[in-house]
Amino acid sequence: MSVFCPRLPRPTPTYPFASGIWAAGLAGAYVWFNELAKIPPFGDPAARIDLLARLNKISGVDLPEDTVDTYRAIYLSALTDEPSLGTFLEALEWAVQRMEQADRRQPD
Repeated sequence: MSVFCPRLPRPTPTYPFASGIWAAGLAGAYVWFNELAKIPPFGDPAARIDLLARLNKISGVDLPEDTVDTYRAIYLSALTDEPSLGTFLEALEWAVQRMEQADRRQPD
């Protein structure tokens, strides 16, 4: 099994790789919204809802709004065509950019 997790711009001792987004090779891409809630700017439910809406643009993905307080998998089969994979990667890039922006605003 392969696992992918984007690394935070400035990891903490508690969450050295925690970004709330994990892709596991056998099942799917897990989005841990409940873990994202611990990372600025995703402590704000509106930011998690924004990410959820971006992920729901993927054909075949329909995550309910209450997902923003838990975690869900996006099955890899939903990411097999180029447009769907592109939408997924754009959502990941957006989330990482938001974390980087919030990190730059944090004092050292």
